Amino acid sequence: MDKQTPATGIQRKKVLVCGLRKSGKTSALRVLTHGIAPKDTFYIETTTQIVKEDVDTIIPLEVWDCPGSTTVENLGVPLSQFSSVVFFIDIQDDYHLPIKRFYELVVAAYEAGVSNLPFEVLVHKAEAHSEDYRVDNFKEIQSRIEDELYDYPSEPLHTFYPINYYMTSVYDHTTHEAFSRIVQRITSQVHIAALENLMNVLTPNCSMAKSFLFDVNLRIYVATDASPVDPGSYEACSEYVQTILTFAKLYQNIPTHPRSQISMSSTLTSPTTPTPQYPSGPPLQHKPEVVSEVHSASSQEELFPEGEWASSFAQLAPETTLAYWQITGSLALVSLVRSDVFETKRGLIEYNVAFFRDAVQKIQRIVMSGGKPT
Repeated sequence: MDKQTPATGIQRKKVLVCGLRKSGKTSALRVLTHGIAPKDTFYIETTTQIVKEDVDTIIPLEVWDCPGSTTVENLGVPLSQFSSVVFFIDIQDDYHLPIKRFYELVVAAYEAGVSNLPFEVLVHKAEAHSEDYRVDNFKEIQSRIEDELYDYPSEPLHTFYPINYYMTSVYDHTTHEAFSRIVQRITSQVHIAALENLMNVLTPNCSMAKSFLFDVNLRIYVATDASPVDPGSYEACSEYVQTILTFAKLYQNIPTHPRSQISMSSTLTSPTTPTPQYPSGPPLQHKPEVVSEVHSASSQEELFPEGEWASSFAQLAPETTLAYWQITGSLALVSLVRSDVFETKRGLIEYNVAFFRDAVQKIQRIVMSGGKPT
C-alpha cells in the first residue's frame, strides 16, 4: 500500500530494508541516498530503531531502515503495506541465522495472504573476498535459501515468491545497479515500458552502443535499451554522472550570458548552467504548465527547470565517447557512442535527443498527474 503525504498528496511506495546487525544495510542506504563516501561508512552508528526516509526518484519512495532485531510483529504495520522487501546478508557472516530470518519473513508474508510482494536479497560486503570465493559463497547462499523455501509444507515458496539475488558492495557500482533493478521492479510496468520503448528507438537510430536513463541524484538507472547491461558499461556511465555532478558545483554561481557570448567549443558543462547544444534551439522555451495538484509548483520547476539543458562529452577510449544529456531536473541520458560516429553524426544525435527529452518529460508529467502513459 502507498503512503500519502498530507501536505502534497504524493503517493509514496514503502520499501522495507532489513537484515541482521552489521549486515551493511544502513551504510548502503547512506551511500545511495546521501552520497556518503564508502570509506566514511565505517563511522555510521548501528541502527537501533526503525528509520523512515522519503526518497524521490522516478517514483516517490518511503524507505524503512530496520534494526537487526526487527520482526514482522514489531513493524507496527502489516507486510501488505510494503511494495518491496530488501534483505541484506553479510557474505562474511555465518549464513545460518540470516537465512533463517529471511525464511521467517517470507513465511510471514505467505501466511498473512500477501501476494505479489517482491523480495530482494543483497549478498553484501562482496569486496571482502576474492572473485572466485565470493561467487562460490553467493551461489551457496542462494541455494540454501531456495532449499528452505522449497521445503515449506504447503507449497514451494520459491515459486510463489520469485526472489532476486544480487552480490553487492559499497566500494563499487553494484549497490546502485541492484537498486536500479529494485526500483524498476516496483514502478508501474506501463511507465517503465514507455521509457524503454523510447530508449529502444533512440539508441539504434543514433548508432549508440548502449544508453541509460539515469536518476542523477541516486546514480541508478531507471530505464535502458534492450541490449544486455554490461557491468563495465554501467560502471563507466555511473562514474561519469558522479564526475559531472562533482564539477557542477563549480558552475552554480556563474552569471547567465546571452547565447551569442557563450563559447560553443566547451565539452564539459554544468547541469545547473548548461551550454546550449541543440541545432534547433532549446526544446523548452517556457515553463511547463502545472498539470495537477499532485506536485506543487516549486516541485514542477525542479523537475522541469526553465531554460536550456546541460550536456557533456568525454572520450573514454580512442574508439568510444561517453555522452551526457540532461533530460529533466533529475534525469539524464548517458550513452556510449563510437567516437567516429559521434563526430560525424553529432548534429543528428543532438536533434534526436531533443525529441527524446520532450517525450520523456511528457511521460513524467502524465505520471505525476496520476495518469498512465500510453
